[in-house]
Amino acid sequence: MRQAINLNELIEALDLQSEFLVFFLDEKTGEILTLTGEEVASGKSDPVAHEIVTSDRYIPLPTDLDKKGMMMEFASKVEDEEIQKDLLQGIDDEGAFSRFNVAAHMHQVEGLWLPFIQKKLKDRAIAFCKEHGVRYVDREEEIDWL
Repeated sequence: MRQAINLNELIEALDLQSEFLVFFLDEKTGEILTLTGEEVASGKSDPVAHEIVTSDRYIPLPTDLDKKGMMMEFASKVEDEEIQKDLLQGIDDEGAFSRFNVAAHMHQVEGLWLPFIQKKLKDRAIAFCKEHGVRYVDREEEIDWL
């Protein structure tokens, strides 16, 4: 029987996933493994990376998170147009997610933003588990998102 994974660990990995860090779920152990983008690209020369990238045992975590869409959706719910403008400034630029978090903090809406983004990531993590028949344990632990 497959090991159940900790949903919060999966959520955190989804949040950290980028072109520089790529995460895989070990179906057998429930462990989440991290490779750098460089290790994935040079997988044939690195036996461990090659095993992770090519084996059916390891499932790559989804990279289809639409963080820009999430930021736009959240900003659209903010009634103050000036705050909306500040939140969305530079949304197409590199580092937009970090700037958005800073703007949310500055405008004191992070108390709304953090639960919003946590819910979106949790929903995607659960969908991933269902897509792949992965059992998970949902422990209500606070995760450090920033």
